[in-house]
Amino acid sequence: VEIQRNIKMSQQLSLKDARYYIVQIQQFITDASLTGHVEAKEEALANKNKAIAVAVKLEREEPNFRDQIEKITADINDLFAVGEEMFTAYQQVGLAAGNRIMTRSVTGFDDRSTTLSEHLEELSSQVDQQAAQLNLALSQSESKLKKFNLFASLIQIAIIVVICALVLVRIIPAIFRLNNNIMQLSSGDRDLSRRLQI
Repeated sequence: VEIQRNIKMSQQLSLKDARYYIVQIQQFITDASLTGHVEAKEEALANKNKAIAVAVKLEREEPNFRDQIEKITADINDLFAVGEEMFTAYQQVGLAAGNRIMTRSVTGFDDRSTTLSEHLEELSSQVDQQAAQLNLALSQSESKLKKFNLFASLIQIAIIVVICALVLVRIIPAIFRLNNNIMQLSSGDRDLSRRLQI
């Protein structure tokens, strides 16, 4: 359970990284479109590749999410493609053409960003739910382990008490008798032929 929980925590962190890279794609594409700087577009491409690498890692860790991750990967590619289209329109045609692509319904930059964000949030919600279930299972396991340890400690204490009682009942009286016999021998008339009771 602990290993599974650590995997879920890793997946949660990966999803946060993916969100960051996606925001970076949006930011750099927007910057490139408005400023015409190709370097910003290259930064967007680098962040796209990082976001896809995170998606591949998530799919490898959790094959059950394959369909959702493939959808998110396609959304990332679509977002970047429409971003490139928007960049080209801003640079070659003008502000109005770039704005149309940005605000175009369903296939525009803003709507692609929203769709991607929604799909990512769905997956994140499922991973968070699974992590919560694993945390609960781990908490229950820890509680059971604590109870078991308490029970084992009580049994150990009981065994120690029984051993102490046996020592008190069997061994201590024998030691006292032996001590008395030695005292009688040492204080007597030094008759070593006399029988001692043990």
